[in-house]
Amino acid sequence: MVLLSFALNMLIAWCLFMLSGYIVGFMGQNGLKATSKVFSLLLAAIAVSMIIRGLDLAVVIILPARTVRMVLPIINNCKFSLSHVSFSYNAFFLN
Repeated sequence: MVLLSFALNMLIAWCLFMLSGYIVGFMGQNGLKATSKVFSLLLAAIAVSMIIRGLDLAVVIILPARTVRMVLPIINNCKFSLSHVSFSYNAFFLN
């Protein structure tokens, strides 16, 4: 199953690379810049979340329970679609 998933992922990546000229033509330079900025922001947020979790697990920093409940779920509950990015603030902030 893992090898099948890996092969499918590689096939999708190869198709995207082969069609990249058409994608650039469709989105244009401004669309590519906007998409790049959105994905960069998302990647940076995930990186910060991983660093905070790692430092907390290594007991380098000790975060109060309220801080962990408020900061980490923002990344965990991120819902991404091609038309917009929205964060869902669910029960973590309602308690």
